Amino acid sequence: MSYDIILAVDYHDENTVIRQFDERRKVESTCTVPSSAAALLQVVQEARKQRWRGGQVVWIQESTSGWLACKRFCKTR
Repeated sequence: MSYDIILAVDYHDENTVIRQFDERRKVESTCTVPSSAAALLQVVQEARKQRWRGGQVVWIQESTSGWLACKRFCKTR
């Protein structure tokens, strides 16, 4: 069975608040990171390390305008 890491993202001009849920461990955490490409990509890289057995990193964006900004930073690699 695979387990996902779910990121619920609330983007703001200066800082982005991210709630992360780990399906395998059933643990939720919250962090605030600068709204920069480096910081957001680091969050995704860390989430990828935590997923388990083929799980995915799922990005849920709070708003459309926030998604436009994040999309510029976090292109699929």
